[in-house]
Amino acid sequence: MVKSQSSGGSSSEGECPNLSQTVEISDTGYDWTKEQVASILASFFPGYVITHIPGGFLADAYGGKHVLGFGVVISAILSALVPISVELGGYRLLCVNRFLMGLVQGALFPSVTTLLSKWVPKKERSRLAGLVLTGPQVGSILCNFVSGLLISVAGTWKIVYYFWAVVAMVWYFFYLILCFSTPEQHPNITPAEKEELEAEITGHGILFFFIVVNLPKYFKDVLKYNIKENGMLTSLPYAALWISGAISGIIADWCINNNYMTITNVRKLYTTIASIIPSALVVVAGYCGCDRNAASAMFILSMFFKGPFYPGLRVNPLDISKNFAGILSAFVNATGSIAYYPIPYMIAAIAKNNLLAQWTIIFWIIFMLTVLTTIVFDLWASAERAPWDMI
Repeated sequence: MVKSQSSGGSSSEGECPNLSQTVEISDTGYDWTKEQVASILASFFPGYVITHIPGGFLADAYGGKHVLGFGVVISAILSALVPISVELGGYRLLCVNRFLMGLVQGALFPSVTTLLSKWVPKKERSRLAGLVLTGPQVGSILCNFVSGLLISVAGTWKIVYYFWAVVAMVWYFFYLILCFSTPEQHPNITPAEKEELEAEITGHGILFFFIVVNLPKYFKDVLKYNIKENGMLTSLPYAALWISGAISGIIADWCINNNYMTITNVRKLYTTIASIIPSALVVVAGYCGCDRNAASAMFILSMFFKGPFYPGLRVNPLDISKNFAGILSAFVNATGSIAYYPIPYMIAAIAKNNLLAQWTIIFWIIFMLTVLTTIVFDLWASAERAPWDMI
């Protein structure tokens, strides 16, 4: 097992030394420029934005089950085709693949929101919706950790895409059997449960997508972690996020149900915590220099304080609308995705040499954008059900 060593280096501007042993990969001969890599990273988001609104309409009109399932299945197929795309068409065909993957995944979040609006009672909204919406972080934990191990054992990056495509297909088989769009469609729900459910029933995006897409790159190019170490370390922030999101949801519902805070104030407070503190900790990580343990700890803490976002802004569309939750969440998420699109190009332009000082500038820009969007949310946000939803 390869273990990383902590560096006592104090460099805050230059390049960090490589303290990790090299993991040999047999098929990594792709000489792509930073601009080409930026195009690969960014190509997902145009497609992702395009299908958000149609996905929300479809989920609200016909139920979220099959909209979600279809997106997962097609994503699995496209994942299995990634190695072929690279071999046949290089980075250009890979960009096409990622654009198509964005198209099918754009409907996933709105469909999940629609399912939550039908199944989650108001008194349990922060806890259950927060738990469900932090579920992807569990996937990120497993994906980063397992992918690093798979690559180090198999000696090829291609195994990762084949493996997760198979996992997605297996998941879909059980999903078809166990998931129902509404309580009315569930064959085993009791009348009492049905009545209860029927009766009760973009700053973040910039920081979150930055960490999802670029944290492995920062660990590899700046802190010089190898692939195996990278996979394990990039799993830890998502574990922290998932734990924090689950705990925050329980506390939020407790505050609301005991009338300690209004729903609106809970949503605003949690969103503020989940925006300002994490982005500030990312800035601190930039000043940790080449101390890999300290920088990694800052990223993990950053994602831990990101957890309150889920019982905050993320469930807010469920407060505002029961009938159009999918469409509303689609508008919100699409806006955040549009805001993220230029980030990979900004990173490629600023971090040309992957120096600490260059990345610290990027961290400050993200911090300022996050503060600005948080102020806008705190001024205008509400958790009251919208008049247009009373139909």
